[in-house]
Amino acid sequence: MVWVLREFLRDDENLISLAVDISEYYKKLYTDNGYIAVLENELKETEKGIANLIKVIEKGVISDAVTSPLEKMEKDKANLKEAMEAEKLKYALAEDENSIKKYFDMYAKADFDDEYTRNKILDYFIDKIYVYNDRLVITWWYCDDRTTIELDTLTEITELQDKKSNRKCSTLTQITP
Repeated sequence: MVWVLREFLRDDENLISLAVDISEYYKKLYTDNGYIAVLENELKETEKGIANLIKVIEKGVISDAVTSPLEKMEKDKANLKEAMEAEKLKYALAEDENSIKKYFDMYAKADFDDEYTRNKILDYFIDKIYVYNDRLVITWWYCDDRTTIELDTLTEITELQDKKSNRKCSTLTQITP
């Protein structure tokens, strides 16, 4: 699995394709889809309600029937502002293909022999690995692809890797799904 991921990350076409896909995903997810406009309308309505309650208090009516809704509306106003800022921040952080590609380039140069680095990369890119008698099924983060590696192909990859390396076993652990 490590070999497959290493080779994937060293292929510039794969990284460019991945960067484009992730950029499109984030643009769809975080571009202005009307949610900010809905929050802005709710904020305006909340501010109108607060203004109305303040007018009532200015006329001398001070009771729990007035102050409790005012406190709730003030909290709602703060929450709406926070939600709007979070949405605007998400939109601002949606990266373009080039910056995402540069980010992935550092993984292409990563030291896969270092256990900590290898595990971080596996955690970042791979959601689950299902092991069957005749194949591996890999689900990746950021896409709906379910990559299947047939046992013959896996054996061929493993034998190729064994010929290139003195290591005869993997340091990776398998957690049962």
